[in-house]
Amino acid sequence: MVPFQTRVSVQIPNNGNTAEVKVTTVPNKRRLVIEYVSCDITLPTGQRPFVFIATNVLGSGALIHRLFAEFQATFGPGDFFVVSQLTRLYADAGTDVIFGVQRSAVLSPIQSGANVTISGYLEDAV
Repeated sequence: MVPFQTRVSVQIPNNGNTAEVKVTTVPNKRRLVIEYVSCDITLPTGQRPFVFIATNVLGSGALIHRLFAEFQATFGPGDFFVVSQLTRLYADAGTDVIFGVQRSAVLSPIQSGANVTISGYLEDAV
């Protein structure tokens, strides 16, 4: 087992409502086990996030894992949410792990986006 931890950021364009970023590509002959996801999200006041991680296991195609984003506070024109979730997600060797966030409206007067940290471990693929 090899510990795995990474942090990525994603910005939602002002004329869009969804943004995705590749978190990692799982190395050959390994499987990634995701055990914890932590994320902070900033959206315009009144909007709500849909947060997900997409993985691929056993040739299944993209599996969408939804995460719960909890409202924390309003700072000026923006609402602040966090994800802090224990989980057990798998991603096969050679596949991409994708993090995405979607907001409830398209146009935005402020910058929207998220910072996510994913922790777990890499193990030998079976």
